[in-house]
Amino acid sequence: MKWRLLILFAYFVGLSIALPASTPDAVVLVQQQATQLSIKQLNQLTQSITVKVRSGEVLGSGILIYKQGSIYQVLTNAHVLRSADPPYQIQTPEGRIYPAKRLETINFHGNDLSLLQFTSPDNEYAVAKFGNASPLKVGDEVFAAGFAFPVEDSQLTPSSSILSNQKQERNIISPVAQEDLSSFVFTVGKFSLMLDKALEGGYRIGYTNEVEQGMSGGPLVNRRGELVGINGLHANPLWDAPDLYQDGSMPSSSLQKKIAQLSWAVPIETFIQLAPRPDIPKSVKLN
Repeated sequence: MKWRLLILFAYFVGLSIALPASTPDAVVLVQQQATQLSIKQLNQLTQSITVKVRSGEVLGSGILIYKQGSIYQVLTNAHVLRSADPPYQIQTPEGRIYPAKRLETINFHGNDLSLLQFTSPDNEYAVAKFGNASPLKVGDEVFAAGFAFPVEDSQLTPSSSILSNQKQERNIISPVAQEDLSSFVFTVGKFSLMLDKALEGGYRIGYTNEVEQGMSGGPLVNRRGELVGINGLHANPLWDAPDLYQDGSMPSSSLQKKIAQLSWAVPIETFIQLAPRPDIPKSVKLN
């Protein structure tokens, strides 16, 4: 009887040795896949953290990035606020409009960034989860959102990335009320280029998503829904194409052509470095 038990024990020991153990890389891959969101989830997420920046009329977009009690902070582009004089307002995702003030305590050193603050004592809003632009690889999907100014139907083509939900599933323009002509737009594209040094305004992330006027200040997120950049420059501008680095030097002519063909965002790491807060992980750095 004992020898039968010994044989059975040896069999199971051998079987456990023969079975391959899960490698750390495989575990990480599974975890990464598990945290990726669907296109529908990403669209809903970006709608929940994207606001309209107003000064009477809509000036552009902004991102809900911080909440403390009933106080919220909104990150946007400085050029959005330069387009009109204060007082400013924030229009939240469900349509409420709050008076907002510009925070002047942070020096963004010429980067195209600005902060607004408003108070909402009765309603709670989602805020963005900060990511990291450094791990992005060429070809990775990225997702841009914001409130685009009106686009004539004649300007929409089957290849346009600003199409109705019925025409194109992966690029969505949401229904809009008659009295408000700016529409929430969510576009899918690919990360294409991280510049070694920033263009004027702090722009370093180049991507293929179409960014329309009005989407400036809106979020650029990765597949996990993490904020990796702030939209600010659209591709193929008719004038004022970005052609200077922050240090005053110029990209090569071949690189300038590529720059003009892409949309551009300021990396979220730039904001984190200039406006550090204890709630932001110290691991978020730009290489």
